[in-house]
Amino acid sequence: MQKVWALLVLSLPVVTASPVRALDITTCGVTVPPGEIGALQADLVCAGGNAVELQSGATLDLNAHVLTLADPGAVVWCSEKSCTVRSSAAARGRILGTYESSCVYGIDVVRRVVLENVEISHCEGGVNFRKARVWATDVDVSDCSYFAMLAQSLDLLNVTMQDTGEYGPGASKAIRGKNVRLTNCGEGVYTDGRVRIDGLVAQGNTEYAVYSGSLGLENSALSGNSIDFSTSRRPRLLATSCDRSERHDPFGTEIGTWGVCALD
Repeated sequence: MQKVWALLVLSLPVVTASPVRALDITTCGVTVPPGEIGALQADLVCAGGNAVELQSGATLDLNAHVLTLADPGAVVWCSEKSCTVRSSAAARGRILGTYESSCVYGIDVVRRVVLENVEISHCEGGVNFRKARVWATDVDVSDCSYFAMLAQSLDLLNVTMQDTGEYGPGASKAIRGKNVRLTNCGEGVYTDGRVRIDGLVAQGNTEYAVYSGSLGLENSALSGNSIDFSTSRRPRLLATSCDRSERHDPFGTEIGTWGVCALD
């Protein structure tokens, strides 16, 4: 597991140079051009359309402020191949939407997304990039009516997700992480692929804390969930406690337990 996490750290995007220009954001509907930084100058409440659009390689710096969209749409819309949303201040920035909006959204052309030092809340979907790899560091997602995060793959560091209606973090391929907390979600971690997490705390999730093809957990605690994890392959657990496991076949049909949790 330590080797897996070391590879994850080495894979994190490294910014070697700042974009050439910075754009002050003081109004709604701003488009940040490719490679530039758009810096929010104060709390901003928008109505109608998308609050901010990020073109390829653009960055939204929330600068510890709150960006709110009061109508359906995307609070932050990434319209091209890559984007970054962060708060460069010590305090986290916040993105706030409605139960009919996406907080941070991108169409299928998006391939790379970075989220840093951000709180995301009160949307239908918190982070929605079905074809992208998403790196999230120091991120909290809460009170989303459908899901917290969806991506092709997720790399999570110091991430908390809570009070989501259906899913916590979901990915079509893989979910890797360190220090991840899931509380009161419908299903917690969800993928038909692989999950590798060092330091997962999952409590009070109404269905599965983890549903995956393969699972590796280290230094983790799963309790108070309907089922702590369901996998199609034998899980690899190190310094990890759990109450109930489930084994499923390739079609998702339950075929027993793994006999590795306290109440199996």
